Amino acid sequence: MLSLAYEKNQVSNYIKQAKRLDNHQSISTNKLTKKGEFFSAAKHMLWAIGGNLSDPKCGETTNDTKRMQRQSRDLKSSIGNYAKLLNCSNTIHEACDLNLKNETYNHDDHSENMTLCRTYKQ
Repeated sequence: MLSLAYEKNQVSNYIKQAKRLDNHQSISTNKLTKKGEFFSAAKHMLWAIGGNLSDPKCGETTNDTKRMQRQSRDLKSSIGNYAKLLNCSNTIHEACDLNLKNETYNHDDHSENMTLCRTYKQ
C-alpha cells in the first residue's frame, strides 16, 4: 500500500511540474512577442542625448566643474541605457526563445508522459 501512495505522489508531482513548464512556455512566448517594442524608447533616448551618438549633448553648456562632472556621468549613463535599449530585442530573444535555450526538452516525450500520468491518476 505504501508503494501505491508513493506512486500517486510521484504522478501528482509530475503533473504539477508539467503545469509550471507549460506556464513558463506561455510567459516566454508572450515576452518574445514584445521584443520589438524597445526601438521607440531607444529612438527617444537618442533624441534626449542630442540626436547624434558621435557628438552627444547633455544639458546646457556650463563652466561649473561640478555641474560638468554630473553632466558627464549622466551622459555616460544615458549612452549606456541607449545601448541596452538597442540590444533589448536580442537579449529577450536569447533568454526567452525556448527552442534556442533548451536542447534537452522533448515535447513529444513530455506529452506521452502526461498522458500516462493522467491515466494513472484516474
